[in-house]
Amino acid sequence: MNEKEKELKAFNQCADALGSLENKSIFKVFQLLSVHFEFIPKNIQPERNFEDKGTTAFLQPVETEKANEYKHKEADKNENKIEVKKTTATKAKPVKASSSKSPTYLIDFDLMPNDKESLKAFSEKYNINTNFERNLVCLYYLQEILKTENITVNHVYTCYRNLNAKIPLFPQTLFDTKHRKGWIDTANISDLKVTRTGSNHIEHDKAFQKED
Repeated sequence: MNEKEKELKAFNQCADALGSLENKSIFKVFQLLSVHFEFIPKNIQPERNFEDKGTTAFLQPVETEKANEYKHKEADKNENKIEVKKTTATKAKPVKASSSKSPTYLIDFDLMPNDKESLKAFSEKYNINTNFERNLVCLYYLQEILKTENITVNHVYTCYRNLNAKIPLFPQTLFDTKHRKGWIDTANISDLKVTRTGSNHIEHDKAFQKED
């Protein structure tokens, strides 16, 4: 008898033996056989206790090596799932980094003095296309026209408000002007100054100056 014939004979014998059982009992028999022959489908969990007390010793649940390995793997998976849930539940929410302090508008700072040119009139002499250029014009006006001492970010911010210009990010815009153009000195943020390079750009760059 070859292997195929043996398989067919075994199938017929199983079919005859299981034919008189209910579906629930048939399922239990398959579970017991899967454990006994060390073959456990992933979607079947062997049962330990059965109501049928007449089951033979041959069909009793057997703790085989593969069965133990399977159950241990499933237990590890469940334990990992529980650990992940605990970690997720107890994980603290990240704290949002606070933004830098916004500059202050100096209400009493006069940018339209009676005895001097106003900031607006001064700025209209130049072709201002970037914040770099606007920062330079504002600082030059504060330093050279108004003779303001200890110029701060608040002074420049107040100039922007006076000109109704779009407000950039302070003080970053001033740092960028220094590093990209070299027109201003930000070494002391509480005492901003126009550099010689910046003064030359204001006073001698014909392209920057508007024609009369």
